[in-house]
Amino acid sequence: MAYLALKDITLEIALIAFIINVIWAVEVDIIVEIQAVVAVDAILSTYATTVASDIVCHLAREFEQSKFEPVACELLIGGEFGIEPPKIKLSTGGEVRIVGSIDRVDKYNEYIRVVDYKTGTKTFKLPDIVHGLNMQMLLYLYSVAKSNDKDYCGTLPAGVLYLPAKRSLDGENSLCMSGILLDDENVATAMERDNNGVYIPKRVYDKNGAVKGEKYISDNE
Repeated sequence: MAYLALKDITLEIALIAFIINVIWAVEVDIIVEIQAVVAVDAILSTYATTVASDIVCHLAREFEQSKFEPVACELLIGGEFGIEPPKIKLSTGGEVRIVGSIDRVDKYNEYIRVVDYKTGTKTFKLPDIVHGLNMQMLLYLYSVAKSNDKDYCGTLPAGVLYLPAKRSLDGENSLCMSGILLDDENVATAMERDNNGVYIPKRVYDKNGAVKGEKYISDNE
């Protein structure tokens, strides 16, 4: 499988981090009544290994055609070992600091995106964000882009993505990440060269040439 050739050690670390996040946390869609606990463990282990194998191969194919490359896995925000988070001033005079851990940070030129591995079903809905809900990933992206860390200082946000770590019968596109991305064709093409909706949401245009839907937003939004 030539497509599994890794670009560098960082990509290898990204794949290993994915397996650690997922292989013991997959969801089983069909519950089979089996008396022997050992048999159940064997089924779960086989299922998890198959899921991890499928998605790791999908990741390898994605990185082979993508200009974005992983630069960090399990990146800590705040705390003794994390990047320094931005301070958000409150009208009361206090301040809020963001603390957390990002599964993966990818970078292309000055652009960064954050990726979260999810074993369940998770999608972004723009109305939720407008009302202050489902903000975790966007806060993480903000924290990295505003960090003074030498690896991220001056970077621009390209988007947030959820990678479904779950098997489906819908074919290759079932592993397409969901999220919200910058409405910039060059950035989108750097993520997925052919705009087929295999790796990131497909860009669909209206009759005026504008991108339809809520998956892509301008930097002013």
